[in-house]
Amino acid sequence: FARLFISMLRKLTQRSEKYTERSSSSLPPGAIPRSLQPSSQPSSHDEGYLSDISDDEGDATTKSNFTKATEQQKLIKTRIYKEKLHDKHKNAEHAQQITDRHNTVISNPKPNPKPNPHTNGSNNASSKGVHGRVPRSSFNINVDDDEDSDEQPDDEQAMSDLERDSEGNFLDERKGEGTKKEERKESSKEEEESVEAQLTDKYGFIIDPKNSTGSSGGARTTQVQISDKEKARRAETEALRTTKWLAMIKDWDLIKSKKRTRNRIRKGVPDKVRGLVWNLLGDVPNLISSNPGEYASLCESTRVPSQDIRDTILRDINRTFPRHAMFADEGTGQDCLRRVLIAYSLYDEEVGYCQGLGFITAMFLTYMPEEEAFWQLVGIMNHSPCNMRGLYEDGMPEAQKVLYIAEKITKKFFPRLSRHLGRQNCHISMYATQWFLTIFTNSFPFDLVVQVWDCFLSEGWKIVYRVMLTFMRYSAPKLFRLEFEQIMFFFKRLPGAVDGPLIMEKAFNIPLKTRHIEHYSKKFDKLNPDIANRVQIKEQKKREEEEKIRKEVEEAEQLAEGGVLKTTLSLPS
Repeated sequence: FARLFISMLRKLTQRSEKYTERSSSSLPPGAIPRSLQPSSQPSSHDEGYLSDISDDEGDATTKSNFTKATEQQKLIKTRIYKEKLHDKHKNAEHAQQITDRHNTVISNPKPNPKPNPHTNGSNNASSKGVHGRVPRSSFNINVDDDEDSDEQPDDEQAMSDLERDSEGNFLDERKGEGTKKEERKESSKEEEESVEAQLTDKYGFIIDPKNSTGSSGGARTTQVQISDKEKARRAETEALRTTKWLAMIKDWDLIKSKKRTRNRIRKGVPDKVRGLVWNLLGDVPNLISSNPGEYASLCESTRVPSQDIRDTILRDINRTFPRHAMFADEGTGQDCLRRVLIAYSLYDEEVGYCQGLGFITAMFLTYMPEEEAFWQLVGIMNHSPCNMRGLYEDGMPEAQKVLYIAEKITKKFFPRLSRHLGRQNCHISMYATQWFLTIFTNSFPFDLVVQVWDCFLSEGWKIVYRVMLTFMRYSAPKLFRLEFEQIMFFFKRLPGAVDGPLIMEKAFNIPLKTRHIEHYSKKFDKLNPDIANRVQIKEQKKREEEEKIRKEVEEAEQLAEGGVLKTTLSLPS
């Protein structure tokens, strides 16, 4: 830069010389050129002024001046930065003092607190935020007033000294006030618990922020975080489906076997009409009409189940959906559940009662009256497509078959994961037995449970296997990194990490066919002929009994018609 500057000056000097020569040639005789006239200061265009400075000396001088200027700028910037940093630390310390003072006053209230000068005379408690923090806007920090703002009132200064030097002594001095504070906390806690007891989700489960992972006591709503936009989308879809389903129910006999109805069931039955649709899918109205008054007679019967069954039912009622508002306390819900379970144990004495029946029956009771829930239970136990009775018989023959099919289809669709679980000695019965015995009602999110049951009542066991395969598919990346104990813990915590609607959406992408289930079912029968024969014998007896009852009904109808005919013929003309 210095060399460029000097070269520019030289060019300017040469131009000035040429201009002087041209001007001097045009001057009159005896005139003195302006450039040769005496001057108090040498001109910048004068050759003598530039001849005193050589190239090297000019470069050195310019560099030294530039270096000095740069160093001065660095010093100035460093000084400004240090001053700002000092002010920043000072403001931060001041803000921390105010925060500590506020927290101290709030956590240890005084009988007559003095106004805080840093909150413009307002009460200290009013400067707290929603979550107990002091908002920044209440500090009113000004850099120019740091010295004044560091001053504290005498009582607050003494409080901060006590807190810093001997916190225990300070608490001892406030022991009487602490006792009152604890009493206020207990009363406020009871009020909060009573308010929380009234907060339930749309399925009736009490919202408990402390229990986000669910428990073995029953299902609850999905705990996965969902955006407000997604919630609004799901609510809008639910409203549209409700309108469609109300129109479908009117013509149920005409559309129940159509493919469009099956597809709408797979998308999920709206919650407002779910109880009515479940009754139609389970043929409950026909069961009630064909057995009038039977449930009432079972409830009023002098017969009682065995003492073991009765004790088991009474013990399990308190464990069934303990976080549901209907079953949380002793009352109508638990009374209905007890009556239905005892009535079924009398209706089907061979099965009696099994623990999984409590969750299923309680789920039915959340959507329908107890008589309808009883006949819904009878339908899923004895009629297709559910046929769950074999799960609860002695020896649990159907449970063994279901687990066998689940293991084989897992191996078919996810062979690598199946080999990994086998190497870790994790048999499917260790983590999936409760899934199949209760059809996911015992611990999974209720929005997943009810959608599974929509399809289960319509299509049968295929949806249960599909949901199980979906769990395996999306858990595989984590399971590959785990060993036996970690795998078992993972499956225990799985219900708390499930998004119900998303799982149902992905479950129908699993290419499981009915022929796959039938193939492994026949294979199980061949490997276990004793179980297969026992089931076939029971089915044959059941068909014979149904045929016998049908014939008795027909004979009774014929006798009734004959009696009417004879009465008609005996009348006088």
